[in-house]
Amino acid sequence: MNQAIIDIGSNTMVLEIFKQSDKNYVSIHHQSTPTQLIQNIKDGNMTLEAMDLLKSTLESYLLSINEFAPCKTMVLVTEPHRNLQDTKQLTDIFMDFHIPYLLLTGKQEAYFSYFAARNTHPNIKEGYVFDLGGGSSEIVQYQDEIVNEFVSIPMGCVKRMNYPIEESVFTSLIQNDLPRLKNKEFHSMIGIGGTCKALQKLYVCIYGRTQHLAYDNIKELSEKLIRFDEKVMNIAKEIMDENRLKTLRYGATIILEILTSFSIDEFYVSDGGVRIGYLLSQNKKYDL
Repeated sequence: MNQAIIDIGSNTMVLEIFKQSDKNYVSIHHQSTPTQLIQNIKDGNMTLEAMDLLKSTLESYLLSINEFAPCKTMVLVTEPHRNLQDTKQLTDIFMDFHIPYLLLTGKQEAYFSYFAARNTHPNIKEGYVFDLGGGSSEIVQYQDEIVNEFVSIPMGCVKRMNYPIEESVFTSLIQNDLPRLKNKEFHSMIGIGGTCKALQKLYVCIYGRTQHLAYDNIKELSEKLIRFDEKVMNIAKEIMDENRLKTLRYGATIILEILTSFSIDEFYVSDGGVRIGYLLSQNKKYDL
């Protein structure tokens, strides 16, 4: 039984088709399209360019979906709809294509991220999940299969580009939430999202494959990305496209800020994200 998920984020649109295997899901098809929708929302409205890009991308995805004939197709919209004055501008497009959709709240996105992270790393029984997106980020604190605290922050890699790269931006946004998020001493964090995966890929090329990413190495790598270290930039250009590298430079500063704020020693990266988290949530009993 196949299920198709179209994930519309601030920076990227993704089509992923999953085949259900026992109680888990295996990805059998993946398409990614850089859209940077968040940069094409002006005064609370989508530009015509953004709407045309969204429609053309959906059309191409539907061709792939028809090939796999999934029993269910769902559109998940994360942060972009939260910047619109009227979401009807967005939902009318989905209705024209006759595709069911879900406009995720920050809470839903946080929980779906948690399900995905725990699916990849079931042995990490307590700690944090950090989903770094283009326009927003979610942090979850969990212990013994229970989500204790979560927060959704309106800042991600793409929005971060509007500030000087050397400036500390993220820490001030979570300052008021830190006391409740850090009410327990955990030192492990699982990162989710394309930027976290890109950081891991670059990390492995430079430091070798390890069980987790060490804080000191991430700090060194982030500093080298900030100052355009020639060796690091050359390696990065070989393993990722220009758009991903640009977001990584700013995203790495966010990751470092978060690891520092939460005193994290061990940073892991999840294989899956919101898409598989949504599928896994169908078998969970949470009030979302």
